[in-house]
Amino acid sequence: MQLSPVYQRLLHSREGTFMNILPIRSVIALLTNQCNCACPYCFEARSPERMSLDTAKDILNFVKTNAGNRSGFTFFGGEPMLEFERIIVPLVEYSEQSGVHTRFAMTTNGTLLDKERIDWLVNHDISFMLSFDGNRETQELSRPLRVKESSFDVIMNFLPYLLEKIPHQSIRATLIQENIPNFTNDVLWLDSIGVKDFSVLPNFFETWDDKTKQLFLDELSKYNEYILSSYRNGKRPLLLRAYRAAFYEIPLVLRTKERRTSGNCITAAQCGFGIRGGASVDYRGDLYGCHHVPMNRQSPFYIGNVYDGIDVSRIEALTTSYVPEKVGNEHCATCPIDKICNGGCVSNNYIMCGDVHKVSEGWCFWRQSIISAADAVMRKLADEDNALFIEEFKACLNGRAIYG
Repeated sequence: MQLSPVYQRLLHSREGTFMNILPIRSVIALLTNQCNCACPYCFEARSPERMSLDTAKDILNFVKTNAGNRSGFTFFGGEPMLEFERIIVPLVEYSEQSGVHTRFAMTTNGTLLDKERIDWLVNHDISFMLSFDGNRETQELSRPLRVKESSFDVIMNFLPYLLEKIPHQSIRATLIQENIPNFTNDVLWLDSIGVKDFSVLPNFFETWDDKTKQLFLDELSKYNEYILSSYRNGKRPLLLRAYRAAFYEIPLVLRTKERRTSGNCITAAQCGFGIRGGASVDYRGDLYGCHHVPMNRQSPFYIGNVYDGIDVSRIEALTTSYVPEKVGNEHCATCPIDKICNGGCVSNNYIMCGDVHKVSEGWCFWRQSIISAADAVMRKLADEDNALFIEEFKACLNGRAIYG
């Protein structure tokens, strides 16, 4: 089967056969679909299946066989901390006894953490991303617990200790329509309690009307004023990861001549297809290109299992059907960031639009809004020769503006 030209270039730049080039070196393991939160936007089906410890060990052995000391294992759910005593602790100890290092990680809502468990995670070198949306009003609206207790109160019981223990702890928020008016206040509040690493993504599965979009743009304007004020006063602001990325992408737009050929363009080596050395795995040991997609063997994203190995023909079918030049929608021709656009998440494209190539309008609005806002900040601080900003982002300032 003929691979698409982009992937031919990708594979021919390395030695070996298809499977020898990019074996599965890391997995996102869905330990359970159960969760103690009832987030209104959650995409996970609440099926009762749970991964067994034996299956978890088989998965770990699979990635270690492929990658040795370069293997990675991310605990995911549902809420993976529901399986802390049953799977996480014994699996990490099993891995440590093998003498072959594995990078363990986790995404958690944090409501089952405490100081003792944080110490255990730190002592065993397990990194984790904390899903936490902001101040009390925001958190309780978007991440309510299934019981009456407040998720905000639970997390604030340990968050100061966590930030003392891990000063650059990664925190990620999901932005929903109801919380947009509080967006800037949430960032300022997180800054005030010492958060240094913060990322946010909207719930792409809801549709924002024009009024909601304008509310978000107004919030970005407020956020920009906070950034400018901070730098002008000699203080580093709490920058969204998306802004940091934009500061590096903006000069790239000016230099790039061909559409979607840059190494920074994710469509040149798209995740979700199992070709980049990573995959997701369910309670049976079945492997998928992404953890967002329906997990059944009829899914086009099913690529094999840890017992029988990768089905190369299924990966080839995915990569052959995917043509980066086709990715987008009717707005691409006039979009100022089209040349570096990564085309969104292929899994979300498939789920929302029925086509890995079709990008939702909501994703486009988000990316264009963030790039435009970051561009405005960059131009002002560069023009003012702000020493702190230049020190931090000097490499980005050879090309200053794509908007305005």
